[in-house]
Amino acid sequence: MFKNARFWRFTRPYNVGAILLAAALQEDALKPLGPQERKRSGWIPVLDDQFVMSDGCLLFCLQTDERMLPAHVVTRYARARAQGLQEERGEPVGRREFWEIKEEIELELLSRAFVKTSTMLAFIDPESGTVVVDSKSNSAAESLLSLLRKSMGSLPVRPPSVQASPRFTMTGWLDNTVEAPDEIVPGESCEMHGLGEKSAKIKVKGLDLYGEEVSVHVKNGLQVVSLYAEFDGAFVATVHEDISLQGIKWTDMIREKLDDVDAEDREALLRAEFYLSSRELLRCLSVLLEAFGGEDVNASH
Repeated sequence: MFKNARFWRFTRPYNVGAILLAAALQEDALKPLGPQERKRSGWIPVLDDQFVMSDGCLLFCLQTDERMLPAHVVTRYARARAQGLQEERGEPVGRREFWEIKEEIELELLSRAFVKTSTMLAFIDPESGTVVVDSKSNSAAESLLSLLRKSMGSLPVRPPSVQASPRFTMTGWLDNTVEAPDEIVPGESCEMHGLGEKSAKIKVKGLDLYGEEVSVHVKNGLQVVSLYAEFDGAFVATVHEDISLQGIKWTDMIREKLDDVDAEDREALLRAEFYLSSRELLRCLSVLLEAFGGEDVNASH
């Protein structure tokens, strides 16, 4: 089940059918790393299929293989080789030649370097026009979208844009100047920033967010940029001002719905998890967009 959720919205009607997506994923399916290639990304099957479809949503997966060759290792080998050449010639190795030696060493070591593999899940909901990526890092999520755009030929999406400031709104939830949605219950931690670039930044943990200690910070002009909260009994997560969710932890209420699924049947379990998590994440996005004044469909992109 998704541990994070970064959302993108289609900016215009876009036909993303199963046949189109399957062809696109096959176009840039993961290929093995070349002997002197440092990094490569590509689409891999979800279980035995290019993607999994549930209730209209399409789940797919990106894998990145990267050879782990720390710079200090290359430098150490290069210095040793340069030292040998210096002793052999009786004169020091110049800077330009040393850099050439480093490049030679890197090419030699790459083929023997340990390969680190990472995967990233994402899904498309054509009905709501939403792409959701399971990534804590925005840059990593953007790299997935970049390859998806290449694979599909185009991908007219942008992050959600809203009418009201998420900072102002989440701060209002804590000082009771803005009514929070019934589905969202703030927890005991948040991060607050002042208005200027060099202004105060504080992290609040384990406190009553409606208490005096937090109220003082609000009165001093600090605003909430992220808030740990529970969504309608389904999960807890940190809601960020860019309308992303991090550190999602699914509640027993959701996990109990999986009790009737055979844990040994990987395909059935994945499909059930995807169905439940995708529905709740899309429902949460809808609630957040409404809470933040509604989606600004006319924002520039």
